[in-house]
Amino acid sequence: MPPTTRSTRDTPYVLQEGGTNSMLGTSPTPSTLSSLDTTQVSAHKEPLVPEKLAAIRERLAQLQELRQLEEREKELHTLLGIGTDNQQRKTKERTRQESDASSVSSCEIEVKNIPELRQPTTPQKRQEWLNDLNCVFNRARRRFKKDYQKILIALDYIQAQGRARWERYLDELPKDRRDAAENDWDLFQEWTLTLLKGGANYRAHLAIQRQNAKQREGQSPMEFSLYLDSIENCFERALESERAYTYFGKLLPGLQRQINLYKNIEDHTREEIVQLAQRLWDATEPRPKRRLEAKAKGRLQRAAYLHQPVEELAYRQRRLYRSRHYTKKPQP
Repeated sequence: MPPTTRSTRDTPYVLQEGGTNSMLGTSPTPSTLSSLDTTQVSAHKEPLVPEKLAAIRERLAQLQELRQLEEREKELHTLLGIGTDNQQRKTKERTRQESDASSVSSCEIEVKNIPELRQPTTPQKRQEWLNDLNCVFNRARRRFKKDYQKILIALDYIQAQGRARWERYLDELPKDRRDAAENDWDLFQEWTLTLLKGGANYRAHLAIQRQNAKQREGQSPMEFSLYLDSIENCFERALESERAYTYFGKLLPGLQRQINLYKNIEDHTREEIVQLAQRLWDATEPRPKRRLEAKAKGRLQRAAYLHQPVEELAYRQRRLYRSRHYTKKPQP
């Protein structure tokens, strides 16, 4: 009797599993197992593929139909013109309100210490007022990123008469230009020129002021430069060389002579001439002025202490000074 081995024990299993004469006496291989697995999986998947394809085709048809309906709706709106303007206006208003709310909540800044612009005003006061406003707007760009916000803040710091003139100016414009003017900060700045002295003929008045502008006695070159710039900003900006010569020609004669002795002004900007004139002015003018102011202040204090008029005290001081320094010495 042959010994019982592993192959003899596996033979009945192979015969039961195989069921054919080709598989007698052989064990299953990996290739046969893989073929059996693929046939079983394909048998399970075959009924699912057509169902998925049908569902996908149905979904694509629905999307295509929805797209055609949207295009048709747009065509009807454009042909009839119904509701498009209102929808656009509502959308713009909603986006603007949302942006305003987000900007205000994210950046809060107080607008204060700005003087009220009165009418009629001067070019220098107008320029200082605009500089203060622009400084506030630059510090809070997210809050004042719209031009109409800047205009509303600026109107709060204009006299009531000036605000009425702005409203009257808007009422005289056509509807399309009025909407543009309410959202144009540059146009508003140009309109403030009408608040200057001279009224409607303000440009001719400014031209006369620019022609007659001269540095006054006791006025520093820096102060005169700011005054002249405030007038020239109302006109088109000239060349830098022309601006430099114009400023130099309006300085005091003594200061002009000192600048000519110190440096040749050719090929120099106005700012360089202003700095040079200010240095020469600080070296000569302020000291005597401060000395005279100190003398006047001391004279007033002594007069108040002695309960005497200033003129009488000054007369007594002059006599005392002369008696001390101009008395004749006795001859030996």
